[in-house]
Amino acid sequence: MKKGILAITMFAAMTLLILDSGYAGLIDYKRLQRAAGNAAAGDQAQPAIPGWVTSAPIVKSKIEQKYDTNRDGKLQTAEVTIFLRDVLDIIEEKGGYTIDSDILKPYDKNKDGVISRKEATTLQEQVR
Repeated sequence: MKKGILAITMFAAMTLLILDSGYAGLIDYKRLQRAAGNAAAGDQAQPAIPGWVTSAPIVKSKIEQKYDTNRDGKLQTAEVTIFLRDVLDIIEEKGGYTIDSDILKPYDKNKDGVISRKEATTLQEQVR
């Protein structure tokens, strides 16, 4: 009887631990929701929630195929986050990144086809 209760307790604890670690802290959804609320209220200082957070983008380019690890033709939030973190690393190293994905277009504020360090601040806030 005691072993059964202990087994059930351990199973429940492990399940909760796995569910909690599944979040992995990739994106701070609460901060993004606050930012969206502030933007709706007229405060443009905070960026709105990007489209890739609310719906999985369809893979269209070779670079996106590289990050589609489960090969389902869509980029899940974790896959997009990894892609954007790699883009940020390149921007920090080289000073800019030429847009090769539709996911990056909203971050190109001056529409010159390159995300500069200055334009990457919004990107940084959303994925780090």
